[in-house]
Amino acid sequence: MAVAAGLGPRLDRERMQWSSLAMLAPGSVLLLVLFLGPVVYALYIGFTNLALVGSRSRDYSFTGLENVTRMLGDYVFIKSSWLTIVFVVGSAIVGQSVLGLLLAILLRKAVVPIRVVVGSIVIVAWVLPEITVALIWYAFSQAGGTLSILLGHTGSNYLVLVPMLIVSLANLWRNVA
Repeated sequence: MAVAAGLGPRLDRERMQWSSLAMLAPGSVLLLVLFLGPVVYALYIGFTNLALVGSRSRDYSFTGLENVTRMLGDYVFIKSSWLTIVFVVGSAIVGQSVLGLLLAILLRKAVVPIRVVVGSIVIVAWVLPEITVALIWYAFSQAGGTLSILLGHTGSNYLVLVPMLIVSLANLWRNVA
């Protein structure tokens, strides 16, 4: 059977198919409205003196960069931004990525009983809702809780002493697998 030479690529692949883009249009518009709309509105509100209750909830005015300069000079904003960066980098990015990779490598080479135990712990973390995880770690880190007993410091409330560490560990346990 002979193949015709010189036919080249199919012509319909070179042409832009507008019908395909038309099918994506409703979803794209919906995403833009539902995601970009609130962001733009939040930015607009950030440049006003709008309040939730009181007279400024009806009669608000444009304040410009006054809110932004006040926010950037506020110690609480700077501290909370720093804690957010530490949490995201330490727990979410580095912690989950590194620990997840190490766990996967170790489990690949582990014997079956260890795989079963670690796999069960991972599945339990997946199945439990966030509020249950929060309550477990709250009870775990209380004075007289499991962590205090294991470390031999029965009077230590670790959620008060090292809150970022406890929250990061809870986040790691919940999301590492």
